[in-house]
Amino acid sequence: MEGSPARKLIGEWLIEVGENEDLRRRFHEDPGNTLAESGLDEDQQRIIREGSQAEIQAAIRDEYGTAKVLMFPMWHFFTAEEGSE
Repeated sequence: MEGSPARKLIGEWLIEVGENEDLRRRFHEDPGNTLAESGLDEDQQRIIREGSQAEIQAAIRDEYGTAKVLMFPMWHFFTAEEGSE
């Protein structure tokens, strides 16, 4: 569907929870509403809610296996101080 936003990925959302202290706090205090506002679809929310590590891992593998990834080359310049002891 052209113009529709990309589906949010479980792994993406879990990274957000790990990095965002406010989101993490809200998720611990009210997981139902936090998941409802997450941008995850119903099945993804169920997977997170049930908390099966195996199912979460399988969902992440599946999502990233079909995700479109853009890669950009980046040059890394370092100074003489980097790498010297």
